[in-house]
Amino acid sequence: MNRQRISMVAVGAGAIITAAAGVADATTATPSALSSQNRIRACVQTGVEGGELRYLSSGHYCARGEKLISWNIVGRRGAAGPVGKTGATGPQGQSGANGVQGPAGATGAAGATGAAGPAGPAGPAGPAGAQGPAGPPGPMGYSGVNGVQDFTASGTFTAPLGINHVMIEAWGGGGGAGASATPADTNACPDTWMGGSGGAGAYVRTAVAVAPGQTYKVVVGAGGVGAGGDTSFGPAGSPTVIAGGGGAGSDATPNSAGSAGSAGVATAASGLTRDGQPGFDGVCGAFALEGGSSSNGSFGSGQGTGGWSAPTGQSSLGNGQAGELIITW
Repeated sequence: MNRQRISMVAVGAGAIITAAAGVADATTATPSALSSQNRIRACVQTGVEGGELRYLSSGHYCARGEKLISWNIVGRRGAAGPVGKTGATGPQGQSGANGVQGPAGATGAAGATGAAGPAGPAGPAGPAGAQGPAGPPGPMGYSGVNGVQDFTASGTFTAPLGINHVMIEAWGGGGGAGASATPADTNACPDTWMGGSGGAGAYVRTAVAVAPGQTYKVVVGAGGVGAGGDTSFGPAGSPTVIAGGGGAGSDATPNSAGSAGSAGVATAASGLTRDGQPGFDGVCGAFALEGGSSSNGSFGSGQGTGGWSAPTGQSSLGNGQAGELIITW
């Protein structure tokens, strides 16, 4: 009965314990006063009612005439304290083992066709194929010059056998010069009014298809007292090559000189074609006036050259030169 009351006095006193000699006072029970069994230990004098309790710290014992008493220190559970601050993130743990592979998903829809890539390098050449059959024979080519025929007068030409083409070279006849005249007024012209000189014939050089054995007409243009004649080659009535003759120069009058003859005109489907040179207008003078020149000819001579005009009227040079035609095969 006395032990129980003493304990209650001690508790009712707010657990104030007066220390014995040599031991510090304690105002409250602290965790250091706990035994290993979480109990408070104290000493009380025996035979004294209402005596004081002496708290025993760890490692100390009750004195002679004291009695050891103890009681539990566990009180009611208090309210939960506030949540503490989040601690620092710990280091990353090791990766776990790979899980088992799941089943394959369904095949997706086909994507759009991509752009064409660059062309690859050319492959090696394949082996040569078998030789094909021989083709049909081609047309006969030129076999070189087999003959030449020169026409200074009109005639005919028969294509030799085996000849499919011939080379034609033709000059038209030159035009004649106009006559000179004595001036009516010597103050206007103290010498002679000269007639115009003749124009030159044209020149043609071209290859012409012929049929072996067929006859063709050749016309050689005459040198003109007036206009020069045309030189031509081809079937009768339809020549395919024409080297036109030069025009005649006009006569002078007592009051004026004559005009130049016109140039001959070349006509051919292909090859080399050259129109002749026109003559020269007459002047007042006492010298010869040359005629026009044909290609491959010179003044005063050669095929198709125009006639010259002279102060004395029609001279031996007044007529145009005759044309010519040469056939080569």
